[in-house]
Amino acid sequence: IIVVFILILLLTLNCKSNSLITNQQPSFYFFIEPPACASCVSLPINNIISEIEKFFANSKLEIIVKVADSSLINPFIKKNIRGENISFAVTDSILKVFGIKSIPTLIVLNFHNDEIARFEKDSIKRFSAKSIQKLFNHYLLDYSKIIPIKYPIGNPQVQSFFIKENNLSYVDIMKNEIGVFNIHSGDSVNTFTPDSALIKKITEKISVEDLEWLHNRLYPIFSFNYAIPTNNNEYLCNAKVISGVKTDTIVKNVDSVEQKMTRKKYLNRNVNVLFGNIQTLDSKQNNTLANSPKQFSSNLFVCHNIIKEKNYNNHLDSLFLITESNNPHFLNSRALLSLNDLKKAYKLDSVHYIPSIGLIDYNKENDEYFYLNPWLKTFISINRKNFKTNKICAKGLLNYIVETSADLFEANLGYDNENYYIMEAGIIKDTYNILILPLNKDKSTDYYVTQKYDLNGNFISENYYHCEKNDKIFKIHFITDYAKNTGYFLIQSKKRSWYLTYY
Repeated sequence: IIVVFILILLLTLNCKSNSLITNQQPSFYFFIEPPACASCVSLPINNIISEIEKFFANSKLEIIVKVADSSLINPFIKKNIRGENISFAVTDSILKVFGIKSIPTLIVLNFHNDEIARFEKDSIKRFSAKSIQKLFNHYLLDYSKIIPIKYPIGNPQVQSFFIKENNLSYVDIMKNEIGVFNIHSGDSVNTFTPDSALIKKITEKISVEDLEWLHNRLYPIFSFNYAIPTNNNEYLCNAKVISGVKTDTIVKNVDSVEQKMTRKKYLNRNVNVLFGNIQTLDSKQNNTLANSPKQFSSNLFVCHNIIKEKNYNNHLDSLFLITESNNPHFLNSRALLSLNDLKKAYKLDSVHYIPSIGLIDYNKENDEYFYLNPWLKTFISINRKNFKTNKICAKGLLNYIVETSADLFEANLGYDNENYYIMEAGIIKDTYNILILPLNKDKSTDYYVTQKYDLNGNFISENYYHCEKNDKIFKIHFITDYAKNTGYFLIQSKKRSWYLTYY
């Protein structure tokens, strides 16, 4: 239900065009004040201004001068500040807006006017154009390194991807199958669909009449939720199956005459199935559906659980859990974070609804999890040993998403400006990487965005990847190979269909 809701939301949001102007540059705000010896600081300030104007010619550069007497501003600028495209401001209020605690301070903003860097005190001495270029980058996709996928893909389930021994598996929603292909050649390795014997086992308690009723109404008997690779080239699959048909008798009084009518509805449940040489119902059943499962090692599995209470009445604190287990069945799992804990950490008075359960990744070096959910305004790390949570400061585009998503959704407002959706995340080579897509009612884009944070939660960079001018991206997924510490993008484009590229 949650995945369907998100897809509907993405299709119905009213957004502007998602074409990024490649000459968009960062903005610079330079906070200074005239010291007793103005010339003592004018030389390093002018060097910074000169470097900004040289390497970011189209950028906005504003010098904010803090002075007690505004009549001093023009003599100070005329004598000490050099620059061609500079605007000046003299105000104390802007100091509060940006939380300026020391002067001089240089703040760098992305094109959404969200802070991506701050240089102050000793760090301002280390400012360079290269340091800014590393924070805000534009790339053209390298098509010489793409790997075409040779087996036709329909619509992969979000967060259903697993890589094991150079094989990438996924759940195809459109085809209702598990697909497996080689990540080096793009060749199909295997596909799995439920065979007739398995379907017969699942429907053995359903009458022939009811099976025909289900068939006539196109109800799917078996629908994959996810598939986790295990040993011996087997896949442990969780699926929603129809386990029976219930007939109700409805009694109505029409003009004092009692009328009876029958109504049928199907009953469903989640089952685990082992797919391999033989398809069998798994004996180690877990009754709870694991949302967005991930496998970080042979004995560490993590998922999101949403415990659905009837009508959600007064049970919000029991709805949401992050759990971990030592097996893909998520038996004997332990809870790491409840919604109640999250509300206390972030001082949330209420949470009306969670349209997305968010993203979770494991940081082996610090033995903790990263958890990101813009709908809850949440970006935190969770220690596995002491359960301590630490807030991470979102920068740039991510900060914009975190600050706007929940409020816009709960207020049922449209999106007036360019807006974005956080798709997937993963830890690769000591960095936490986030894939961000522009929301677009045309269901296509010519670029996507990635952000990087180090394992302590410090912002590293915001990067923009563009496809060719005559191409469009329809779908994109970020896939992490945790065993080899590498990442891939699985992309469906207008010109090239589905292909895989290294991150």
